[in-house]
Amino acid sequence: MDFYEAVYRRRTIRDFAEKDVPAETVNRILQAGLKAPTNNHLREWEFVVLRNRQSIEAALGQVREKAQQQMQALASRRLDDCQRSMYLDAVPKQYHMLSQSGCLILPFYKQNGDLLRPSALQSLNGFAAVWCCIENILLAAAAEGLGCAIRIPTGEE
Repeated sequence: MDFYEAVYRRRTIRDFAEKDVPAETVNRILQAGLKAPTNNHLREWEFVVLRNRQSIEAALGQVREKAQQQMQALASRRLDDCQRSMYLDAVPKQYHMLSQSGCLILPFYKQNGDLLRPSALQSLNGFAAVWCCIENILLAAAAEGLGCAIRIPTGEE
């Protein structure tokens, strides 16, 4: 698959087939991520790759708990019927989509200082670099014919 086809085929998928992703495929995808530009060549991030159901379930404990809390919080929020319906559909899917995946890649970014209150604009360069890496991973997964999704942690997850 050429580059433009991978870009056009990349979609956020929320319903995954329960199938294994071969280790060599995961390695190719991660290597594509590491080809992303960095500002200082330090690559201030790490990846944890979870490939078996027990590890994935253990890692998702907080996600499941937060999804339940979000559902309870919805009851007290002033939402119109359309918004409420959207959240009632989407929030449980957050946990489900991750729990059924055949492989979970968790990026861990090492931020120096407060990400939301940077001391200088250039202190966000490392954060921008990890997002470039993640985008390469998403494109590589599309090139491999795999579906993928991003879930950004909430609160203290």
